Amino acid sequence: AHTHNHVMVSQCTTEAEREEELARPLSLLRNHGITCRHLAFTNGKRADIDDAALCYARDCGYASAYTTIPGRIKDWHRPLYLPRISGQVESLESFIRNFDRTWLDILWYEWRR
Repeated sequence: AHTHNHVMVSQCTTEAEREEELARPLSLLRNHGITCRHLAFTNGKRADIDDAALCYARDCGYASAYTTIPGRIKDWHRPLYLPRISGQVESLESFIRNFDRTWLDILWYEWRR
């Protein structure tokens, strides 16, 4: 899922605004029989994601959330504050090398659910 109006969640000043941005996409998807447990933060930069946004994403039921902060996913990363690997990779082998085995197991489990 993505935020509803593409507002940076850290800029939401009220509970109602956070509800609109993070919970509404889930309810819209549920109305169509779709379950979504993963979020991509708008912009996804450090300044766009505060602790309140992370807590609210968790409270909405998201299992993971992705930023646009470049990096490799390691087992010590917080599931609601994951880095993103560039879509421009030289090969599948180099793409897989960027994942820690623990996260591959988690992704496989989530995909099979």
